[in-house]
Amino acid sequence: MCARAGITEDTPVPPGGVIGRDPDGRLNGRLIDNALPLVERLVPAPDLAERIDGLRLAGGYAATGIGTVRDAAVTPDDYAALLAARAAGAPSTRVRVLISALGLTSAAQVEDLLDVMEDWRSRNDAGLWVWG
Repeated sequence: MCARAGITEDTPVPPGGVIGRDPDGRLNGRLIDNALPLVERLVPAPDLAERIDGLRLAGGYAATGIGTVRDAAVTPDDYAALLAARAAGAPSTRVRVLISALGLTSAAQVEDLLDVMEDWRSRNDAGLWVWG
């Protein structure tokens, strides 16, 4: 994947990221934190049906006794997928989401996100709840 992404020995390490190397200094294929976007752009985004199927599979937590999960990095698109999944009967566990503001760089962007979130915070659904 690193070769397909154009990552070479000379690729600069993004701030806050790690491009893994073996003890001899050669690339080992490991990307950490802010280096992940170097390859994430190559992975096709799942469509809504695939996301719902994935959430249905993840809902298997309930069978292990886990009744609630928290996700602290939910985008507005992720939340829309969670709403669609709830409407389709998945996931079977309760989900508590924290809407991510990562990447927002201005007060106006934060205000826009808060405006979008306002309706979500007042939803009365014990199965899907915004906690922050």
